[in-house]
Amino acid sequence: MLCIMMTYNENRKIDRSSKKIEREIERKREREKKRKRKREREKEREKDRRQCRRILKRVKIRRKDNIDTR
Repeated sequence: MLCIMMTYNENRKIDRSSKKIEREIERKREREKKRKRKREREKEREKDRRQCRRILKRVKIRRKDNIDTR
């Protein structure tokens, strides 16, 4: 009986530790997902900034041309 209880307790410990490890792995995955999303957002922002700069440059050039032709 004592032997059975010991193995049961050992199994519980092992089970708890494996669950703990699984939770850690899950947390790590979640952190990676967050980082990835953050990187993607930053890429999108940079893309938008570049596009805005291009548009602004075009508008400036057009304005200069309009001023010159007048």
